[in-house]
Amino acid sequence: MAEKVIKLVHEKPDLTFCIPAGSSPIGMYEELVKENNAGTVDFSKVTTFNMDEYVGLTADHPQS
Repeated sequence: MAEKVIKLVHEKPDLTFCIPAGSSPIGMYEELVKENNAGTVDFSKVTTFNMDEYVGLTADHPQS
């Protein structure tokens, strides 16, 4: 999935997209950070918003 996100950012640097929250996409986020730090992709013009928002969950809740 990270490769698809990077491809989209290269095609449209001011991309706006919805990203999933929670622990499921952590591997993708780690890969995106790695590629950003390596200079492979630039997220400075990208706008994101979270797909999943949970009101009232504590920080230690499994879905937080």
